[in-house]
Amino acid sequence: MNETENKPAQQQPATPPPTASTGGKKPKSQAVKGCLGCLGICVVLFVVFGAMLNSCAPSTKIAGDTAKIHYEAAAFQTAALAGQYLARDIWSTAKSHPEIKQIEATIELTGDKIVDSYGKEEKGPYIMGTIVESDLNEVRKYESADAFWVSAHAAMYGVQIKGLKYGHCFSGKD
Repeated sequence: MNETENKPAQQQPATPPPTASTGGKKPKSQAVKGCLGCLGICVVLFVVFGAMLNSCAPSTKIAGDTAKIHYEAAAFQTAALAGQYLARDIWSTAKSHPEIKQIEATIELTGDKIVDSYGKEEKGPYIMGTIVESDLNEVRKYESADAFWVSAHAAMYGVQIKGLKYGHCFSGKD
């Protein structure tokens, strides 16, 4: 037996490593695979975040001339910020449903270990109450959700949210 027969055959790499002859660059087939991998990751992220954004949109039910939306307010935010987010949802609902004359927004508090005003831990769901917006002609005058977001309406929604059941659970000073 000679020495070459005892040595196991070394496997050759599927694609050659970058060399001086390629200018230190990966061969094109590896570069294309890398780009396709990045593109695949981007598509997956786009689909996942798109689904998350859609799940955050309010569910709207129309009954006669009234729209009923369900809004989830996170306990870690301030009531003022929750009011601004509610204003955005009310504006978009009013603009996308010109036939409605009133919006009833049921507010649900989300978070862990929510306590009542006496300090007792409550079991969810934490339905705070309902806020009614009946002046939709005024709401529809605003050009954008951002313009309505910073209006006095949004501030009033925050005050109303703070006054609902579990309103004491919001963080910060409003």
